[in-house]
Amino acid sequence: MLWMVYAFVIGLVFGSFANVVIYRIPRGLSIVAPPSACTACGRRLTLLDLVPIASWLALKARCRYCRASVSMRYPVVELGCGMLFSSMVFYTESFSVIPLAFLWFLLLCVSMIDIDAGEIPMGLVSAGAVAGVAWVAGAHFVPELFPLAPVWHTALLGVVVAAALSWLVVFARVGFGFGNRQPLAVHMANGLGYVKLASMLGLFLGWQKTLLALWLAGVVFAVFTWRYIRKKDKPRLPFAPFLSGGGLIALWFGQPILHIIGIG
Repeated sequence: MLWMVYAFVIGLVFGSFANVVIYRIPRGLSIVAPPSACTACGRRLTLLDLVPIASWLALKARCRYCRASVSMRYPVVELGCGMLFSSMVFYTESFSVIPLAFLWFLLLCVSMIDIDAGEIPMGLVSAGAVAGVAWVAGAHFVPELFPLAPVWHTALLGVVVAAALSWLVVFARVGFGFGNRQPLAVHMANGLGYVKLASMLGLFLGWQKTLLALWLAGVVFAVFTWRYIRKKDKPRLPFAPFLSGGGLIALWFGQPILHIIGIG
């Protein structure tokens, strides 16, 4: 329980950084410099303005200097990241908690950027892929430290399965006209981003849990698709949040589900 509390606090800090990543990457800004500032008045924020959740509550969701309103999404992202980090400690007490927490930090950032800007930042996906390779390699040479990592050939097959099946979702989005204000080339470029994101997730989950994650994401995505299918001006439906949610369920409950259906 104490480690879960520690992880929650660390997750809050990473959640605060996630807000910086989510805001700056789509705008082509550095996530390192300059320091955080109010998006309305441009005043540099102090440490008292940046305490996760507490600052937002103490300042009543307003900037200390210009009194501009601050979106509720900032504390929600911080709280979500804290809960994800804490849940990873609950899931495992091994060193696997480090790459898994990093994975869900990246997926949180990617999902929010996909919702806001409709793009998949390749820098974050590449960072996740490097972490996944390091995790699988570390488990191969020191298995007692990373007991939850998939075997290397299972992880490699997970990448292949994820890449193949995620293209089906991409073609479905194009075929049903979601995001129809965008040119086909933009659709396909975003689609390639989804394929790379799914492949990165497959590296962490292995082919069996990846198959389950994509099935879950596809089913829920299809439900949302059916809701809007008759509208002429169809909204752009980001797939990254569905994929991230499916991956989280597959990680947590994948083994018993796969055992029930006979492929675990």
